[in-house]
Amino acid sequence: MNIHAVQTGVPQAEGNLVDLYFEYPIGATGAVGTAVRNRYITMTRLGAGNYRLALDGAPNALMAHDIKIIDATPAATDGQYAIVSVRTLGATSSPVVEFFTYQQNGTAADPRSGAVISGWLRVQNGPRV
Repeated sequence: MNIHAVQTGVPQAEGNLVDLYFEYPIGATGAVGTAVRNRYITMTRLGAGNYRLALDGAPNALMAHDIKIIDATPAATDGQYAIVSVRTLGATSSPVVEFFTYQQNGTAADPRSGAVISGWLRVQNGPRV
């Protein structure tokens, strides 16, 4: 299903807003496991601590995001924090959002095997009102 068909049903200050969410387990060496939940987002690992979210459809803008690493026993050397680094939305046939996971000292690092990366993106899917 394309995100153009999704309606939020909640009045918004901006028009055409759609909420997308995802939850992926992380395996050894940061490998992305099978989605636990996924609404129009596919996640892949590009390299150490570098992940890409491929979005279905062609949203115009990233309005808000929240990406978390859930780990019952995090260590200082695990990727515990996420920061969005790249977004290509709008007039592209392959919209993506990329993010890095990093250690407490700022070094890029994968989350620990067994952790989960969970998140939510709010995208604008059409013209502003």
